[in-house]
Amino acid sequence: MIGGGKGDAAFDEFGVAKYQNRRSVPSGDRALIAAFREISQMADRISLPKTIQDRANNVFKLVHDGKNLKGRANDAIASASLYIACRQEGVPRTFKEICAISKISKKEIGRCFKLILKALDTSVDLITTGDFMSRFCSNLGLPNMVQRAATTIARRAVELDIVPGRSPISVAAAAIYMASQVSFFHFYRTIHK
Repeated sequence: MIGGGKGDAAFDEFGVAKYQNRRSVPSGDRALIAAFREISQMADRISLPKTIQDRANNVFKLVHDGKNLKGRANDAIASASLYIACRQEGVPRTFKEICAISKISKKEIGRCFKLILKALDTSVDLITTGDFMSRFCSNLGLPNMVQRAATTIARRAVELDIVPGRSPISVAAAAIYMASQVSFFHFYRTIHK
């Protein structure tokens, strides 16, 4: 006689059954549940707020229900949905950051990103150097003076049209480097006087 499945393998730490009857959940819903779980895990890895997670779930559901990206991996669509949600909520992340928290290549996330925008007939705001400046500076532990200088350098470079066609991320990184070098040079000179 087959037992009721009371062993440790049948339930998780909360007492919820791990292996539910697959026939009770339609396959489309299983895909949504798995994608929502993946989006939640990715958002948790980089400490994104619940609003962004909800927006990413909404984008994924719209794509899934519209059956617009048939043949693409759900994980790739979930990663691209999270990228789009970040951009729409005003806290953009780079493709590399999304790639680092998912198991999908940067190239595939980029493809899905473009396909989703086309399928949903939507757009996202262009990213600017300011979108990344404060986060990059705080991650590097730079003082506010360096951040203000880097922001000014980047803004002037864009205004003077010195950096056409360059990635805003690259421009921000270059401006931070220049501002930190000037700051270090100034600090070094002051100490040795």
